[in-house]
Amino acid sequence: PKWKLAAGLFLWALSSLPAAASAAGGFYDMAATAARAADAKERVKLYTQALKRWTPGDGLKNKAGAFLNRGAAHQVLEKYALAIKDYDKAIALDPKNATPYYYRGRANFLIREGFSGCNSEDYFYAAAADFDKAIELNPNYAEAYKARGSLTGLACGDPPLAPPIG
Repeated sequence: PKWKLAAGLFLWALSSLPAAASAAGGFYDMAATAARAADAKERVKLYTQALKRWTPGDGLKNKAGAFLNRGAAHQVLEKYALAIKDYDKAIALDPKNATPYYYRGRANFLIREGFSGCNSEDYFYAAAADFDKAIELNPNYAEAYKARGSLTGLACGDPPLAPPIG
């Protein structure tokens, strides 16, 4: 459910911020405010503001986290293409983090539901590749295994065949 996605990323965002936020109302303050916002549209707006205030001193992993969380807010709003763009940015900044691969895989899977027939196959295989990468980076990522397993039998073709795992 959407609330689980939002709640999980909210807790992750809070745990990833340093205890002492920037005194000047910079990146950390905006990111912390965004993480507490109940409305997904407001989270998108606040994470966008936080990203504009980011400086190298704030760290690339924190910038990646802001992109990840803004992507999750887009995903809650069912704006999957925007979510994928933010997950791409998070991955570019922190390529060893399994979480943005998992969420990008979910977005790719969800975006394919808007297409009929085999037009969705590229998104399907992109989702499978992202779940595979999340599992490669974190072999204990139960949700990624569950998502990857749910693809079995859903791809286009005769007979339906999921991409091979791994």
